[in-house]
Amino acid sequence: MKRKYSLILLILILAILICCIFTSCKNKNSIDYKLATFDSQSDTVDDWDKNVIIKSKYDYDQLFSDNNIKVKHNEYDEDYFVDNALVVCMFTWGYLSPNLTIDSVLVLNNELVINIINREKKWTLHLTMAEFWVCILEVNNEDIKNVDDVEVNIETKKTLI
Repeated sequence: MKRKYSLILLILILAILICCIFTSCKNKNSIDYKLATFDSQSDTVDDWDKNVIIKSKYDYDQLFSDNNIKVKHNEYDEDYFVDNALVVCMFTWGYLSPNLTIDSVLVLNNELVINIINREKKWTLHLTMAEFWVCILEVNNEDIKNVDDVEVNIETKKTLI
């Protein structure tokens, strides 16, 4: 009988250790980022559904002035772009007042993948008025040195509450 309990205890301890190891490991493809802004726009922007990586002050100024983007964001000077970059995602979303959050930011091959989740109540009535969104992420240049493209995936998850 003691042997049976010892075996069960040993299996339980191993299961806990395996769970601890797997939950504490960070995805090797994920990168650190700081969310600078995630805002909807009241006006339409000239070039929507565009995702860009900005690595210079000149590109930053061009994007924000040429596209009429009005968001609350930090001002970035030339010194900022020595070690850092901005990832700017612009997209339309067809529901009024979505609950959008960033789930993960990953580097897969030569692509930066931003996974966004829209959490909505299971019985939501959709008002189909397109909103224009801008998401700006601050990232380290070293983390995205081999990235050529940016992809944004939006997944809707239904919740009861």
